[in-house]
Amino acid sequence: MCASFTYTTIESICNTLNKSNRSFSNQLLAITKGNLALINSVQAGVEIGYEECQSQFKWDLWNCPKEAFDVFDRPGSRAATREKAFVHAIISAGITYTLTRNCSLGHFDNCMCDQTRKATNAFLLDNRWTWGGCSDNIKFGEKQAKEFFDKREPATDTGAINLHNNRVGRWAVKRTMRRMCKCHGVSGSCAVSTCWMRLGDMHTVGNRLRKAYERAQLLEYNGGTTLGIYERDSENDGLIRRRRLPFKKGTLIYSFDSTNYCNGTISTLGRECSQRSGVGVTKNEAESCNRLCHDCGLDIRRERKTQNNTCKCRFIWCCKVECQSCSQEVERTFCA
Repeated sequence: MCASFTYTTIESICNTLNKSNRSFSNQLLAITKGNLALINSVQAGVEIGYEECQSQFKWDLWNCPKEAFDVFDRPGSRAATREKAFVHAIISAGITYTLTRNCSLGHFDNCMCDQTRKATNAFLLDNRWTWGGCSDNIKFGEKQAKEFFDKREPATDTGAINLHNNRVGRWAVKRTMRRMCKCHGVSGSCAVSTCWMRLGDMHTVGNRLRKAYERAQLLEYNGGTTLGIYERDSENDGLIRRRRLPFKKGTLIYSFDSTNYCNGTISTLGRECSQRSGVGVTKNEAESCNRLCHDCGLDIRRERKTQNNTCKCRFIWCCKVECQSCSQEVERTFCA
């Protein structure tokens, strides 16, 4: 049933969806018998979340390895570190993003764009613009992403932390939406504008979540043993939710400090670093060789290779483009 996907995470997603004891899985399976759009959107959401995570942390000690996205096999089992908080948020954001986008593109029979935004005549006269057109249906994306990703978490302290960080991911998608407008008036005077809401790009979502990662808050345990988020129901001997965690929507939280990423299973040995500088080079990239290599007690190894690139392309009437292959000597730097 599940389409092919380059990351091992999807196998876990497919196994999750095939478990009949989850109501949403049953609903999803029923839908996908006639239309695979929903499952494909979930897969694509995990993929763009992974790609954005790797882009954000390319030059960091922790570079978002694909093993970090293995959150589907045993929900709530891994330590709630700062990095895990980001992973949960970016997966939740990616799924929300693709479901919302594909809803507006008409991929789902049970979803259409958001036409609920309306304005009164008084509002129109005061502001000279009104809601109209067809906004991206973020409510659909949030609801379906929550149904898929949140219901997997167990009723534990770690599960509650994950749920909060999932909400942060959905919030980031909503907060980065943009208002788009079209002018109406004589001779392009733009006397009145019709406006609607559109998704921002996923990299903007990633940037917002990266800032949340940098400002993430360490959760203080109650008495050093428990967060006190859940309480025992004496009647059925089960756990019930007592309250949400008291943090702002955009705040990522964690309960365990990260390990030393210089050593261990996630090591910087063999990692590529950058010695570029100047315009367009981020601080993280410019300092990557010091941080990844020198600070971890490693040396720098340089490799020169010949790289073939497409060049000198020209348009031939009609209608094709012809290019040449140009070789270029490039130097790459690694931790050794």
